[in-house]
Formats: sequence, structure tokens, C-alpha cells
Amino acid sequence: MGAFKLIVTVGPSSISKSILIGLDKAGADCFRINLSHSNEEEYYSYFQALSNAGIRPCIDTQGAQGRIIEVYGNKNLKEGESVDFLFGSHQRNMRKVDDSNEVLVLNHKEIIEQVSIDDILRIDFSGLIIKIKTIDRENKSFKGVVIAGGTCEKNRAFDIANKPLILKPHTEFDIWAIKESTKHSCPAIFHSFAESAEDIKTTRSLCKGQSKVIAKIESRRGLESIKEIATASDGILIDRGDLSREISISMVPVAVNLATKLCVEIEKPIYVATNVLDSLMSNSLPSRAEISDIHNMLTMGVTGMVLAAEVAIGARPIESVQVVNHIRKIVEAQKLGILGIFNSNDLKTELKGDLAHWL
Repeated sequence: MGAFKLIVTVGPSSISKSILIGLDKAGADCFRINLSHSNEEEYYSYFQALSNAGIRPCIDTQGAQGRIIEVYGNKNLKEGESVDFLFGSHQRNMRKVDDSNEVLVLNHKEIIEQVSIDDILRIDFSGLIIKIKTIDRENKSFKGVVIAGGTCEKNRAFDIANKPLILKPHTEFDIWAIKESTKHSCPAIFHSFAESAEDIKTTRSLCKGQSKVIAKIESRRGLESIKEIATASDGILIDRGDLSREISISMVPVAVNLATKLCVEIEKPIYVATNVLDSLMSNSLPSRAEISDIHNMLTMGVTGMVLAAEVAIGARPIESVQVVNHIRKIVEAQKLGILGIFNSNDLKTELKGDLAHWL
């Protein structure tokens, strides 16, 4: 399955040259540009920053996930407010909408053929819920009313309660970015919301076989097809956050365990993402539960971890990488039988301050 790999997502907290070099020295192995939170201009900006630091960037596609690509009006929506939904940012200028309504512009135009009146649309994890009231399929739009208030930001994901949407495996931006990546020797493409071996083959075709393709399992259909997806891909990444939209949170650890056993059996790398070190995004120390979580997953056979928000927008991106690598060293020493409970201080570490004292 290969050596342990630590994957990070670049963002506002980590895009400076000094931080990128610090992450590299701390042990980050793979640096991703997340297309779900980027546009063409930001793609070029991130690529240039990574290149200037001597790092070859990977890309993480938007994939078959519904997302809000533009928000017009008040972002804080209250119960009873009306909302207009359009598709594609150009539609805002082409269509007449009720100026008294909030307007949300969605990706994946094929959604319009799958929604029904009284469907419940849930936006990210903010608690915002909107019930669909009218649908205009000819003009590719629909209207809804807020039944539970919350905040709506650009790039937030959404889903329809109890209705898995059938979406194309790539957005237009994905296709552009993958083709663009062939000019720059991209080490890996992370295919979001992979649901079949055919999805992986399509990505391989788009990148002309130049990059490894890591399949992200984030949906019920992806889980059901995980064996064929794992066989067709160069590795599996379980995104615990998005997966928890489609299966209960209590079943996510079960899914991680089963996926890990499968990948160990067929000798494919497996990575785990989401809520790895959330505490370090704002606090000086990780929680005991987070440390135990990392340790347990590495002991179980997970090939690597993904630090996404922790590095992209967190307050301590370098320290987050150092903590994961510190726990990795402990697990490796345990497996070799050279580390006991009372001699962990003998382990060489780059941790400093409170982290060095407590870990």
C-alpha cells in the first residue's frame, strides 16, 4: 500500500511561501487545490504560489455535488422568506426574478429535472432548510420558502432530503482544471463523489493518464460501489463530512472500518478526511478525542490523513501537520515494539511549546 502520506488543502491560511515551505518541512506530502472553493483566477494564483515554493499541486474536483455558486441578497435567511433558485451565474442577468426574493445560483443544471414540489433542500450544516414551492423546468428555475433559518454562503453544498441526486461526475470547471493540469505535471487528481469505475476512467481520460486518480467516497452510491471504484483508482479517500449527509453519523466509523479492510486486502492506499484536528483551528491544543481518533485509524491500517480546513483556513496549519506526524511516529514505534507508555519522551519530535509539553 506504500508509505504513510499526509495530504493538505491550501487556502488563505497556508498560501504564503513561508507557510508552504514550513508545511513541506513538517511532513506534508501532497498539496491540494480545492476546486469547490476556487475559480479560474484563484486556481492560477494557488498554482503559482505552490510552484514558487517548489511544490507540484494536486487538484480536488467539485464532482457530483450540488453547490451554491452565487448568492444575491441577504445571506442570513429567516423563516418564511422566499428564495429564487437559478442555474449558472449568467442566468441572473438573463432572467427576471422577483427583486424582493433572495436568489441562489446552483451548479449542475440536471438537478432541475429531479426536484419536485415539497422537496426539502438542506444547505450545508448551517441548519438552513428550504421547501420547494414552484418549479419552472422550461426556464430552469424554481422557488422555495425558508422553513428553518440559517446562513447561506457562496460555495456551500446542498442536498435534497431523502432524494439522492444523479449528477454528472464533473462540473465544467472540473473539466477545465483537469485539462489545465496536464500542462503542469499534476501528481494526483482527487475525484470527488466518485460513484462508479466509469467515473474514474473518465477522469483518467481527461488527464490523459498523466496523474494518479484518488477516488473520494462521499455518497451512499459510492459506498455501494467501493470495490469496483477502488480497483479502478489509485487509492480511496473517505470524506467523513459529506458522507454523513447520506448515512447516519454513527455509521460513518463503520464505513471507514470496512473501507480500510477492503483497501488493505486489495493493497490500495486509503485516506481519511474531515474533523481530524478541528480543535487546532482556533485552540492551542488538540482534543484527547482527536489524538485517539488519529491513533486508532493509523493502527487500523489507514494509509494517510487529510488536513483540509485545518490547513486551508485554520490558525495553526504547520502545527496540525506536526501533530499528525508525531502520532504517526508513535504508532510506527509501537508496531516495532520499541515504544512503551512511559518512554514516549524518547521519541524525537518537532513539536514546540504547549504541544511538546502535552504530546
